[in-house]
Amino acid sequence: MRRVPPDLQKYLGGRRYITRILETDSIDPKDRRVIKAWSQINQEVEAELAEAKQLFDARPEPVERLSPRDAAGIAAEPFRQLLNALETGRSTDKQEELAVQTGIKTITALLRELQEPENALQIRQETRSQISEMWLEDVLSQLRIDPTPEVLEQIKARYSQYAQMAVEDQKRLSDGDFSQSSVETKAPPLPVRQVEWQELVDAWIAELGGIRQVSGVGIGEKQVEAHQRNIAELIKVLQLHFPAEITVADVRKYLKYLQGSELATSTKQQRLGTFVLLFEIGTRIGLLEVNPFLGITIKEPRAESRANYRPFTNDELVTIFKKQNQMVRRNEHSILPLTLLMTGARASEILFLRHSDIAQTEDGVWYFKMVDRPTDKYPRTLKGNKADERFTPMHPLLIDRGFLDLVDTDEEGYVFENRSNAALSCYFKRILKTTGIYEHRKTVVHSLRGTAIDAWRKARIPEDARRALTAHSSRDVQERTYGKNLQFMPDVLYKELCKVDWSWIP
Repeated sequence: MRRVPPDLQKYLGGRRYITRILETDSIDPKDRRVIKAWSQINQEVEAELAEAKQLFDARPEPVERLSPRDAAGIAAEPFRQLLNALETGRSTDKQEELAVQTGIKTITALLRELQEPENALQIRQETRSQISEMWLEDVLSQLRIDPTPEVLEQIKARYSQYAQMAVEDQKRLSDGDFSQSSVETKAPPLPVRQVEWQELVDAWIAELGGIRQVSGVGIGEKQVEAHQRNIAELIKVLQLHFPAEITVADVRKYLKYLQGSELATSTKQQRLGTFVLLFEIGTRIGLLEVNPFLGITIKEPRAESRANYRPFTNDELVTIFKKQNQMVRRNEHSILPLTLLMTGARASEILFLRHSDIAQTEDGVWYFKMVDRPTDKYPRTLKGNKADERFTPMHPLLIDRGFLDLVDTDEEGYVFENRSNAALSCYFKRILKTTGIYEHRKTVVHSLRGTAIDAWRKARIPEDARRALTAHSSRDVQERTYGKNLQFMPDVLYKELCKVDWSWIP
């Protein structure tokens, strides 16, 4: 059972708790089946809460103040729409539904007045208030306005005035007078709704085909989350909540903030790139009129060289794995760095391995199926999508060190319980710092990939085999286009991979 935070209950059908049942006979918390079942359920609950949190974050901010003109424009809108329906003879389903509800509420109020004559005035006022809120709900939703009670009363006061005008306009129409209505003449127009950041993000997602974890194509959830973090930062820096409010002067202010930060130049460029992209889309499809980010760039300083992760030396690897063996008993943490070194894979490619992704060829070679399956029950994505798919053979040393003990090919789900990239990075960074090998932006988990590729070169593994192991695209059109690609031939790649002797790793 998981308690739902009060703010999110509205977005989960009013539920205060999320309850799930562990599909296992065991009740021993140390039982591997219980741990796996709990892990899967916890992941599902976290996803449900995350979706509710997104809806909560996307809600409109409460409007604490409206100008009299804007309040009047909002109050008059339901009557403008109704009078237009009478003139054209075409009403919407929503208007007809509201008319029925209005009639029901009016009849209910009249019956209550007969039963409680002493409360007749109060009943009428309550009914009018409910009916006005009912008719105003769609207009407020369209403008994405969540008014405070005080602002709502301001709008409803104007609504009552326009209701009287609308009655006179209705009589005029019944008499065949189709001149401009009093509501249209006296009421100001509906205020223009501000375009919100989420609309620009949604337009970007739609342009790229959707979210890969949902539709199987498009962009990944992490890319969306990165844009949303950058937007939150921009709002905090500029104190402006809508894209159309931003001017060139505001862009300069944000640019100055980025340039003054200690972030890497590539990170600064990525954050600025969020807004260059979103404003370009917004102006192109008509959501925005002006693009203040047009032509704005961050150049790499001349004296700054782009940081590249360096590979580890053999002596450093010995030190790292000796220290690791002292720190933890043999578990998934201890096997992960070794797996990255043996495969040259990215951390996320290994962390999200499923039991079904470990297979054996007819010749007995064990291998990892590096596949991109964003919509599976247990989703898995690769950085380059389908282009990164490959079958990576398992080095004999990895089998000797017990990797297969973690695998049950008859089970569903993930091999590793803790699939946090950040947790793995922190764990490995701690080892590097305690051994004195850590260098800022130089030695990280990803350095193991470069170390593996260097070892393959030294072992004279051919370039096409190295490319197949890392899923780097082939330069040969024939290799890319015709027949079965080398990256899906684990038996062939295994022979190449065995050229590297890793037996000296502690």
